[in-house]
Order: sequence, then C-alpha cells, then structure tokens
Amino acid sequence: MNQDTGITQPLFSERNWDGMFLPREHAMDIVTPDRKQVRQAGRMRFHRACDAGVWKRLLAAVLEPANPFDEATPRHVRLEALIIGSLIAGSITLSVLFNLYAALVRSA
Repeated sequence: MNQDTGITQPLFSERNWDGMFLPREHAMDIVTPDRKQVRQAGRMRFHRACDAGVWKRLLAAVLEPANPFDEATPRHVRLEALIIGSLIAGSITLSVLFNLYAALVRSA
C-alpha cells in the first residue's frame, strides 16, 4: 500500500515572502534587516533622489506630462494647478482689497 503522490512539498519548509516554499536549511540563511539598516537604505535612496532637482518635481506637479511623440510641443498647465492657483490668487486679492478698504475707512 505504498502510494506515490507525485510532486510533494518538502516536509520541513517555511514560506518566504514570495509565497514559495524553502527547505528549512535555506530558510535559516535568510537575514532580515534591522531598523538601522532600513534607515540607512532610506537615506541613501533619498540622497540619490535629490539629483532629480526641485524644479523638475515642481514642474511635474504643475505641468502636464510631455508629449512623447512630439518633443517640440510645449507642456500645458494642469487643470488642478490652474484651479488651485486661481483660488489662492483670489483669496490674496480679496484680503488685500479688504485691508485697503479698512485702512481708507479708518483714515476718513
């Protein structure tokens, strides 16, 4: 009554992050990073990200993506940036006009 089931899973195995099974002797070799290593990796990544430049990141937030088929066409302003910019400009204008009007009324 010896039955062969074909493909079987190893008896002693542990599941790794990818969902694959590893034999126990290979699973013991996996080293997880500690807090200092994670912080160091984050710092290194952000130091490399500074090379992209602040202006590029700001322009990417304000302007539409470039046309990959026609490099000569200018980039247009995003609708969200236009709406937020007009709301900010309107609130600044209203506050300046309100303060000017209040100053004129006080002086009269």
